[in-house]
Amino acid sequence: MRELARVSAVLLLVNLCATTAGAGVFAGYRDDFRPDAPLVAGWQYLWNAPSGWRTASQDDSTGSIGDPSYYVALQDAGSLWTPDGDTTYNNNPPAGYCMLTSTGGHPGQGAATIVDRGPVAAYTIQPGDLPGDHGPVILTNSFAKKSSPSGDSGLDVVVHVNDGPATHTLIPNASSGTFNAYLGDFSVGDTVYVAVGPDNSSQYDTFTLDFSLSNQVVANYRDDFRSDAPLAPGWQYLWNAPDGFGTLAQDDSTGLITELSSLLPLVDAGTMWTGDGNTNGADPGPDGYIRLHSTGGHPGRPLEGVDRYAIAAYTVPVAAPYAIRDSFLFRPSSAGNGNEVRVFVDPMSPLVNTVIPAGATGSFDVFIGDLEAGDTIYVACGTNMNSGSDSFAWDFSVVVTPEPATMLLLAPAVLALARRRPRS
Repeated sequence: MRELARVSAVLLLVNLCATTAGAGVFAGYRDDFRPDAPLVAGWQYLWNAPSGWRTASQDDSTGSIGDPSYYVALQDAGSLWTPDGDTTYNNNPPAGYCMLTSTGGHPGQGAATIVDRGPVAAYTIQPGDLPGDHGPVILTNSFAKKSSPSGDSGLDVVVHVNDGPATHTLIPNASSGTFNAYLGDFSVGDTVYVAVGPDNSSQYDTFTLDFSLSNQVVANYRDDFRSDAPLAPGWQYLWNAPDGFGTLAQDDSTGLITELSSLLPLVDAGTMWTGDGNTNGADPGPDGYIRLHSTGGHPGRPLEGVDRYAIAAYTVPVAAPYAIRDSFLFRPSSAGNGNEVRVFVDPMSPLVNTVIPAGATGSFDVFIGDLEAGDTIYVACGTNMNSGSDSFAWDFSVVVTPEPATMLLLAPAVLALARRRPRS
C-alpha cells in the first residue's frame, strides 16, 4: 500500500504539473497595473524608504534596495503611485521623483549617504498561481528602458525573492535591457520584488518597464503557432535540407539531421510553412510534402538514404531545468511504417529517438535537463525512411520543471495536499 501511495502521489504530481488550467503567465506588470486602489490580488507598489522618513529621526543611510523590511507602500496619486501621494516631485527627499506608472516610472533621489531609492513592483504568489500551489517560477517577457542619453549613469534593475540575494541588471543611458530569470521553486506567500534604482546618480532616469511571471509552461506548439511571420518569440520552423538545395549543386546525400548546419527555415506558404513556400506536396525533391501547420504537419521525402524532418525548434529564454510535457504525435494512416520522432539539444545525442507506429498515437515527453538562456530544443518528425501517408498531428509544451528526483521527493507532500482537498 505504501508503494501504491507513492506511485499515486507521483502520478498526481505529474498530472498537476501538466494539466492545471491557466498554466503559463499568471501575473504581468502592465497587464495588471491599476492607477487606483484596489490593486490586483498579489500586487504591491512599494519603495525603499529610510527609517524615520519625514521625521526628525530620518536616517538616510538606511533602507537599501534588497531589504524588504524597509519597503513601504507607494500612495495613490491619481494615475500613478508616489511615496507621498502627490506629484510635487522634488519634495520630501529622498523620495522625490519616485513613482510607478502604467508603463514604467522613475527612481527616487540619492542622498548624501548614497543609498539608491527606487520604486518596487512586488508580487506575492496567490493560491492557484502554481500547479498544486508549489513549483518553479520564471520571470519572463521583461524589459527596462532608459530613453534619455543624459545623466551620469543609467538604471539598476534589482530582482530578489523574499529577503534572499538580489540580482542587478544595469541599463545604460539611452538603452534597454532584459532581466529574465529562473527564480526557483515557489509556494503560496513567496514574493518577487522588482526594483528600479538610479545607479548612484539620479538624473533624467524616467524609464519604461514590463515583466511577467510564469509557472512551468514556457511555450506550447499549438498555442504559439503562427501561420505568418513574425513567429512567436523563441520559435523556429525548420527542416534538414541538402547542401545546395534549389541549385544545380544540390547533393541529396547530405543534410543529415545530426548536423545543425543543415537546418534551414521553412518558408511561409500562407496557412502553413513548407520547404519552398508553395503547397504542392508532390514536388519531386527532398522537400516534397514537408510542412508544419497549426496542428501538425508532414515530413519530407527521403532520398539517397537521408530522411527529411519537419522541425519545430524553441530557444529558451532563461537558464533553468526544462522538459517536454503534454506531448503526443498521432499518425492517422495505417499505411507505411510509422513516423520517427526526435527530441534533441545536441543532435548527436538525441533525448528521444522513437517511432510512432502507423495508425497509432505516442508521447515523447522527456526531461531535458539544465539549459542556458539561448539554448535550443529541437522536436523533429521524419518518415522513418519510408515516405508514404506520413501526415501527423502533434502538440507539446516546453516547461520548466524540477528534476525527476525532486518530483519524487515532492510526491508525499502532494499526496497530503490531495488528502486535504474537500470531496466534490
